[in-house]
Amino acid sequence: MAESLKAGSLQHVSQASTPHTSTATTPGMVITAGFINGAASRTVTAPFDRLRAVLATGRETQIVAACKTIVRTQGVRGFWSSNLANVWQCGPENAIAFTMFQVLKPHICQDAAAPTVPEKFLLGSVAGSIAMTAVYPMYVVQNRMAAAHAGQYTGMFDCMRQTANGGRGSLYAGFTVSLIRVVPLKGIMLGGYATLKDWWGKDPVTGEITTVRALACSAAAGGVAHAVTYPMHLARTVLMQPEGRQYKSWTDVLVQRLKVRGVRGCFAGLPMWLCNRIPAVAIEFAVNERALDALKKVWLF
Repeated sequence: MAESLKAGSLQHVSQASTPHTSTATTPGMVITAGFINGAASRTVTAPFDRLRAVLATGRETQIVAACKTIVRTQGVRGFWSSNLANVWQCGPENAIAFTMFQVLKPHICQDAAAPTVPEKFLLGSVAGSIAMTAVYPMYVVQNRMAAAHAGQYTGMFDCMRQTANGGRGSLYAGFTVSLIRVVPLKGIMLGGYATLKDWWGKDPVTGEITTVRALACSAAAGGVAHAVTYPMHLARTVLMQPEGRQYKSWTDVLVQRLKVRGVRGCFAGLPMWLCNRIPAVAIEFAVNERALDALKKVWLF
């Protein structure tokens, strides 16, 4: 009897000490979570993106003046005037980026279960480049709508129609600088988040990350990524606009900014952009983690 009780006790201890194994993450879950986190993050931070676009074009140089102009011409709803296009751009892009980050691991990493730091950055760069290329026309539409005058477009599809019909820019205006920028941007953002998550964020037993730590890791990675690559983002925003000076290339935009406004001119709108992107990236990754947790409980496919 004693031996039986001892064996039962040992079996109980063994089961209790076994780490909890969660349901495996499927590509369908990753795609769905990407749509969810993209829509949530862009809707919350839409006013900052609206102000960033207006400031980047140079039409307004002060945040307060830009806010007054938007409210006077479009009302408070004007701060969300480009949000539908933003969601249509960010939702699919995040879904593709997060999915490709996982799908490419066996092809890029020597050990897919334990990627090195350089491999994580390479994964982020390649995944981000593929995702951005797939949805790029929506970048142009969203930026044009965010920087537009009141009444310039009747909606997302009108902006897309006017852009596609000619004028200065096409649906791929600024694509070259965007592709150059997305390599370090997504490398730092996706790779940096994965690295910080492994180093500091994960629970050593369950492998899960809390919402607070997910917010902190993604905010740090996103803030650095966007600050470093902002001048190229500004150049892309200017090239996408149908009005104003004609530039030969994205480097021409930055050269002219340096001549006229100095180094600060190449970072016009950066504080507002960081106010947008740091919380947006933090929300994206934190919502992505919680969405995946929820989907694992209800996923049927």
